[in-house]
Amino acid sequence: MQTTTQVTPPFQDFIDKPLSPNGRFNRLSYLGWTFLFSIVVSAIMVAFSLITGGGIALFLSATNNTNVMESAGFASFGIFYIGLIIIGLLSVYFAFVFAIRRLHDLNITGWISLLLLIPVVNVILYLFLIFAPGTKGPNRFGPIRPSKSWEVALGWIYVVFIILGILFYGAIFGVLMNQFDPATIPAPETLNTV
Repeated sequence: MQTTTQVTPPFQDFIDKPLSPNGRFNRLSYLGWTFLFSIVVSAIMVAFSLITGGGIALFLSATNNTNVMESAGFASFGIFYIGLIIIGLLSVYFAFVFAIRRLHDLNITGWISLLLLIPVVNVILYLFLIFAPGTKGPNRFGPIRPSKSWEVALGWIYVVFIILGILFYGAIFGVLMNQFDPATIPAPETLNTV
């Protein structure tokens, strides 16, 4: 009797779930998913603002009772902020999920994503996540995950928006600096103190 041993290659059973912290994101997948999530959150916020604000406006226009108007206004305000908190928590969660997946592509533990909570360090980490090339071939976090075509498209659109945003803010800063004239600032001794 002959026995055979079946050897499965590593990661054969790997199923990619992009909204899970397990797995990898290359640079364009990371940018694409980040941009997609930004669009979705913005659309939800606009819709939620219109629903809570628009609904209360319709209700208030139908009644002239000030007590009812105040109660409805407070209720709408509360619902809006509860929704805002939920959306904010989901945004933070998915920002960490996408950062963890990107770190996994660099063969770095996801715990490093906690650096996103530290001011200034988070900017450096985001730049690292955007510009650092991932490891070639499988690593300890899984096989290479090829980008889908829509991820590539959204990733490049996001890159264009980032560049346009930097240019826009640079232009505003330049205009403001050109309008700034140190000679127009009064000397401290000429200021009238009360």
